[in-house]
Amino acid sequence: MDITVTTGDLKNAYTILQPIFVQISNKGILKNQYELLESKYHKFLEKLQDVGLVAQEGDAHKKGTFTGKLDKPDSTGHKMEKAFYIAIEELKKRAVLLKGDAIVAMRYETDLLYNQSGEFYLQMYGTVVKFDATAQKED
Repeated sequence: MDITVTTGDLKNAYTILQPIFVQISNKGILKNQYELLESKYHKFLEKLQDVGLVAQEGDAHKKGTFTGKLDKPDSTGHKMEKAFYIAIEELKKRAVLLKGDAIVAMRYETDLLYNQSGEFYLQMYGTVVKFDATAQKED
């Protein structure tokens, strides 16, 4: 998908289409959704691991990723890291459905429970925009 996702704004002139939202969790009723998405994006996640954007299970502290030291494979931090990239891809899919070109002002919120159950909750949102082919946005 050739959808730009940014936490800021773009210089391109655009029309706002609408806000979009994704939530992913490995707890409660959303647990099965996370497992399905992790399976669906397995090859994509492997590519991210190959280039160092997602840590190999059990070695995030060696890759310099934001999860910090992980004591065991598939810990909460490692799953959360995967969920972050999955959520971006899911946002892009929603933008395509709306015939958008980009997502601006992307934000995310998390709730991590570092307990034996290793639960987390992630919400990601942004605004889908369509580029104006005839106009240029002023600086």
